[in-house]
Amino acid sequence: MIASLTSIINKSAEKVLHSFFWRQLFFILATGLTLGLMGYYFGTFDQVSHIPFLKKLADPSLYPNDRFFDLQKTHYSYFWLFFIPFFKVGILEPIMFVIYLFTVYFTFWNIYYLSFTLFNNKTAAFLSVIVFIFPHVGFAGFPVFEFSLINRTFVLPFLLLAINLYLQKRYYLSFFLLGLLYNLHVISVNFVIFMLIVDSLKQRFIKNKATVILNCILFIIAALPVFLWKFGQSPIDLTVKPEWFSLISRGAFKHLFYYFEITPPTFLLTINGVATIVFYFLSQKEFKSKYQQILNNFMVGAIIVLFAQLLATYFYPAVIIIQSQIVRIGIFVLIIGYLQFIAYFNWLYYEKKISAIALITLLSVIFFSPLFILTLVTWLLMRKFPTVTVIKVVLVLLFLSDFTIILVLSKLGIWRPQIHVYPEKNDNYRVQQWVKNNTDKSAFFIVPPSLWWFYDLDWRVISERSTVVTWSELLEAAFTPEYIPYWYSRFNDLAPGTLEKFNGDVINNFKVMENAYYSLDQSDFYRLSQKYQTQFLLVEKPHYYNFPIVYQNNSFILYQLRH
Repeated sequence: MIASLTSIINKSAEKVLHSFFWRQLFFILATGLTLGLMGYYFGTFDQVSHIPFLKKLADPSLYPNDRFFDLQKTHYSYFWLFFIPFFKVGILEPIMFVIYLFTVYFTFWNIYYLSFTLFNNKTAAFLSVIVFIFPHVGFAGFPVFEFSLINRTFVLPFLLLAINLYLQKRYYLSFFLLGLLYNLHVISVNFVIFMLIVDSLKQRFIKNKATVILNCILFIIAALPVFLWKFGQSPIDLTVKPEWFSLISRGAFKHLFYYFEITPPTFLLTINGVATIVFYFLSQKEFKSKYQQILNNFMVGAIIVLFAQLLATYFYPAVIIIQSQIVRIGIFVLIIGYLQFIAYFNWLYYEKKISAIALITLLSVIFFSPLFILTLVTWLLMRKFPTVTVIKVVLVLLFLSDFTIILVLSKLGIWRPQIHVYPEKNDNYRVQQWVKNNTDKSAFFIVPPSLWWFYDLDWRVISERSTVVTWSELLEAAFTPEYIPYWYSRFNDLAPGTLEKFNGDVINNFKVMENAYYSLDQSDFYRLSQKYQTQFLLVEKPHYYNFPIVYQNNSFILYQLRH
């Protein structure tokens, strides 16, 4: 049976390699399975900033006198401008979904070809696509595929294409493509550029300065629009702002900066990322690609970046480093690492260094487990105790660990694979839709600052109305320190005492915010309505006040505030 399975894999890999039709069908199937495992949402998570920004660009009369939209000026990406015509004609949601599907599909395309370029092995390339169907996470918990369309997910397949072009010595095209992508997502391109520069300095272009200069010129020409925007707005900020860094890390982003916090999620993710790097280099004792030195240089570049974040976190929180959230380079560590591991395990089998059942066991662990650390432990156990009993134990432990991970993530609301091309029509959506249809564009609201979460709509997304303050504004304040004083005073008004209690645990922060908001009584809300000139108050049931009710559903009550 095991031999038959390996034979099926080889025949399928052969068919995919030599048939354009089967190859595209394979990528489409992988896209569909990924969609089922990750889900798709409109207007949630990072889109809680992007969608209102897009609406404001399309209709400047929305959100009047809301300073949150000043942050658009420092959101250096042209990506969302392309969606304005679709919003205006009312087809934004289906267009975004189609582009999301294309992005996932094209990511699989480039994973396949990058693996084939690196290892010239059809089976390794075939298996690489299958592996990435299942969610895998590295440093800070970022998966390869996310559940919504944002600019960083859109540029990922093109960044993999640029890396592949670089490996194929098509340097000019690679750097020009990276320059174009710079206009869409600066941070992601910075990671790839840095890895290529490390390789260039270590071995490839140092003897040919003309090539280096021409590559730089092509990149700058292609990236010129965003360069002009950036330097027309503000210079690079090399200053240190420890209070700002403390607030954004404690408020929502501690997992991005503190690698070695002794809390289960953060520490486990860090250990997982470190294990990926360690095993990547250990595997080279037996197996190497012809591009291994280049890959090693990429990894060295990634390690340098991760170390720079470590120094910034604990010793020197320079604004430019914190703004760049450079732990996100871990996504490339994850991809390169997994491509290497799959090719390595496949090579071990064909060199008869492991049995077919051992190969299938290793592939099962690497396929189905989101954490590479489990693959490393499995490999070490099987090398030490290469018996069928150990393999059975490993598979049982894999099942139990995956079941536990899924249970915990589902309980915390972090994994909920549903497909919502349009906003999920829950009570949050209904109250916002009522507000959009029944209030003036200039209406101003007090709403719970803690409405936002992974799969929840934030207030501005559907209502298209301004509010005093939201927790989700930290997503953008993390890039613009100047916004924090304005945000701080307002947040402290709506959730008094919360900021001092933030500890980096977002679940705890959520509960603290919610409790603080509802510690306000009727006189507090009336006072705040006078201070901020708000006309409406939103609360969750069963919190009742003696204000006129203008709308309610199963979860929310909307009051009108009369001065």
